[in-house]
Amino acid sequence: ATPPRGEPPPPYPVSDLIKAHLAACEADVIADPAAAATDAAAALTSKGAMLLEYFSLGIDDGGRLTHLPLLLSGYMPQLAGVPGFLWRLATETEWRYERQCFDDVARHLGTLYCQLPTADEETLTPEGVETLK
Repeated sequence: ATPPRGEPPPPYPVSDLIKAHLAACEADVIADPAAAATDAAAALTSKGAMLLEYFSLGIDDGGRLTHLPLLLSGYMPQLAGVPGFLWRLATETEWRYERQCFDDVARHLGTLYCQLPTADEETLTPEGVETLK
């Protein structure tokens, strides 16, 4: 059964979220963060229907994150972890093989859901996307 959906307020462009992650965590590794974020967002957008159907992870045709799965009743993952989750989902998922794909997506979701808040955690707002750690 597909898990129920939770909606992050409001829908965010996946490429902007990934750019924020790359700027904060991968700046010394990724030569062109804007291009990498665009490519990663395009990859996730192309898989949007499958991600929504099987994992209740919504990425619309415009490349915006619209839903996160509610894996635990009453618990939403730390939104500050979403940009890194999206980057790993796009770049560390073996999309060609069904079983491996499902294992990878489940592992990435598990990593997102096990993150605990920190004292200096930023909230996910349109103005604060660039400041996420």
